Amino acid sequence: MLIQVEFAGELPATAEKYVDLGEGEIGYRLDVRPNRLLQLMVQDVGPGLVGIRWTWPDDGVS
Repeated sequence: MLIQVEFAGELPATAEKYVDLGEGEIGYRLDVRPNRLLQLMVQDVGPGLVGIRWTWPDDGVS
């Protein structure tokens, strides 16, 4: 599965891969690419949540 987010305006302050497979939440830092994209490819993920989250420079809320 490929998850991709493209930012048209302001870039986020932080971004991370978010994983919760039932044993607690884990975050892994992601860098916004020069083409303003965040991309995440995942394979063989069982039940749970996988996604991308970010915070804006002003508010700290994604």
